[in-house]
Amino acid sequence: MSSDFGEGCFWVLVGFALIVGCLVFHEELLPPVTQFGVEWDYGIFWHDLLLTNKTGHDLWDVELELIFYTEDGASLERSKLWGKWSNGETKRISVPAYSYSKVNLRGNAEIREQEEVKQVKIRAGWIFYR
Repeated sequence: MSSDFGEGCFWVLVGFALIVGCLVFHEELLPPVTQFGVEWDYGIFWHDLLLTNKTGHDLWDVELELIFYTEDGASLERSKLWGKWSNGETKRISVPAYSYSKVNLRGNAEIREQEEVKQVKIRAGWIFYR
């Protein structure tokens, strides 16, 4: 009888761990939003990264972290907050005029469809060759 009780407790704990794990990691299981267009507008003292929303959705309450890497390995971070980023809209992010080899983009936003609000992660990265 004692081993039945111990085995029952084991399976209860396993079930509990699975439920908690699903709740904790559910957000990470959603596919990230990755569809963005990128171009450079080069200037003498400043370059502008032209970042276009190509997700097919308007994004709301957008929080972005961009990391720009120079060819010599230095990095520069920019944070951006936008209430709305319309589908097809291009945002301009200004950075000092260096030769950037890579940009990483991470963030969060909402997609609002009718009565449903979906929290999404934003993930993208680009490597530039000159």
